[in-house]
Amino acid sequence: MGLEERGSITVKFIELAACRLASDTETARLGKLASAPWWVDLDARIEAEASFVPSLFLLLVIAGLIAAIGIVSNSQI
Repeated sequence: MGLEERGSITVKFIELAACRLASDTETARLGKLASAPWWVDLDARIEAEASFVPSLFLLLVIAGLIAAIGIVSNSQI
């Protein structure tokens, strides 16, 4: 195959395909579910893979404390 001259072979999983054959295959496989909006799939992926990072939680707590101090001290800023 000429791998010594041209390089290596890479195999990747395709998550999104934009072609007529893929669309027809998906429609045949899923039926009415194939016409679901793309954001439904995106939302499902986010829920499945989502996790809170401790630094984000700390940042939200600090922002809440600053806001609470601003409200209590009746600050204009």
